[in-house]
Amino acid sequence: MLENLCLAADNYIELAEKGILVIDEFDKFAEKSGDSQSHVSRLGIQRLLLKLFDGTLFYFEDKRLNTSKLTVVGLGAFTGITEDEDYRRLTADDFMNYGIMRELIGKFSKSIVMNPLSKEDIIKILKESDFSPLNTYKKLFDMLEVNFDFSDEFIEYIAELAIAKKWC
Repeated sequence: MLENLCLAADNYIELAEKGILVIDEFDKFAEKSGDSQSHVSRLGIQRLLLKLFDGTLFYFEDKRLNTSKLTVVGLGAFTGITEDEDYRRLTADDFMNYGIMRELIGKFSKSIVMNPLSKEDIIKILKESDFSPLNTYKKLFDMLEVNFDFSDEFIEYIAELAIAKKWC
């Protein structure tokens, strides 16, 4: 991640040190007790991230990057972190019960929560977003001169399925 940050800053270390590091799928680092899919390496990753937050020096070729000035953003769905669907009342204890180390969650100065997407939100994303898998495949098949089409009923079905399976 830090090498990519340096590359994005054109190897200008002073700029990279003031950068924003976004870690997506942060919830996947949680070490949940009793979870058959959990793995001991997740706790190791959390410990490594602590070093990053504490201002460690990382060396790249002939340069060193001090992480103490970085802004780090952790993104994740944290599915099942709360009993209800209202994520606005989450506390540090909720994240710790979810499996994030106390020391690591304490490094975040703010928690910004969002509630799940509505069916209408999902439909809008599937129809209008450049990142919609449906639009991506439509463009791909158009390049191959293959007709690829889907109905509004299909999109509604996908949105309902996503909500039922708590995919968003």
